[in-house]
Amino acid sequence: MIEIRERFDVPADPERVWEVLSDPHAVVGCVPGASIVSQDDDGSLDASVGVKFGPTRISFRVRAMLELDASAHQGKITAQGKDNIGGTRMRSTATFGVTPGPNATGSSVAIDGSVEVSGRLASLIEGGASIVVKRMSGEFAERLRLRCSEASP
Repeated sequence: MIEIRERFDVPADPERVWEVLSDPHAVVGCVPGASIVSQDDDGSLDASVGVKFGPTRISFRVRAMLELDASAHQGKITAQGKDNIGGTRMRSTATFGVTPGPNATGSSVAIDGSVEVSGRLASLIEGGASIVVKRMSGEFAERLRLRCSEASP
């Protein structure tokens, strides 16, 4: 099991940060190697994400479901999928939220979740997970900061 617990600040007001985090297409734009393939009538998303573990790049096709509580600025995403070769499966759940930042300036973002991996590449993925999660979280936070500094559409 891979645990995710990330916290970072964004120099934008909570409403602006929530506006970006509640838009799946904007969020995917902040995740390196991710794209939305389609969206079903039930709101679920078919997506792909490529993750690099050392010299190995693994591409997953996932189905994700997003639940949002706009009044609380909180959300939950659940996803499951398999790698393109089919030997590795993943299931993940994450909650996220936006609160006013320290000293009432900007915003703080919290992301908590877990990923279960099984199959052929599970040991490779779990072995490099802490490094990969930190790298991807840092890239996500930086891209989110940039996206939030842009004018609202």
